[in-house]
Amino acid sequence: MIGRDWTLKESLNMLSFISQVYALWKKAVPLLEGQPFTHWLYTHGMRNVKGKPRKVDMQPCTFTTIRPELCFLLLNKGEYYELELRFTVQVKTYIPCSVNPTFFIHSEAQSNLFYLLDFITDYHVLCFFIRYNFKLSVLKCHYNGHFKSFIDRLAAAYELQYKGIVILLL
Repeated sequence: MIGRDWTLKESLNMLSFISQVYALWKKAVPLLEGQPFTHWLYTHGMRNVKGKPRKVDMQPCTFTTIRPELCFLLLNKGEYYELELRFTVQVKTYIPCSVNPTFFIHSEAQSNLFYLLDFITDYHVLCFFIRYNFKLSVLKCHYNGHFKSFIDRLAAAYELQYKGIVILLL
């Protein structure tokens, strides 16, 4: 809930609940992979659902057990750098779709193919970047402060590609 202060106990309970739901999805995806009639409906939150969902609003979808890997692209945009979130599946890189169901990611190029994220941490990273349309910008004069340490921590966990930036290895 936005604007609510969570106690430590509530936060730990929520993390435990999220872990349990994720574990259930990991078991369910192999069962859903071969099913011919799977659909999804983005509701913009359950408060917008009045009565039963209409079949005409549902989109066909396919689930796959292939695991995506999150990766990042750091671009030189002149006076600032831009960090973009991407994901790779079998060597091909995709831009995430702006609407992703919990624990899943899909692309505009293949909008009906859903990949279960490999780790809960990936889900948290996706949630952070989805708020900023999968891009973070920082002025070059502010890069070496806190943003460089942020990039270094991301690079330790995920693939980081550079475009238009010269990397000096010391």
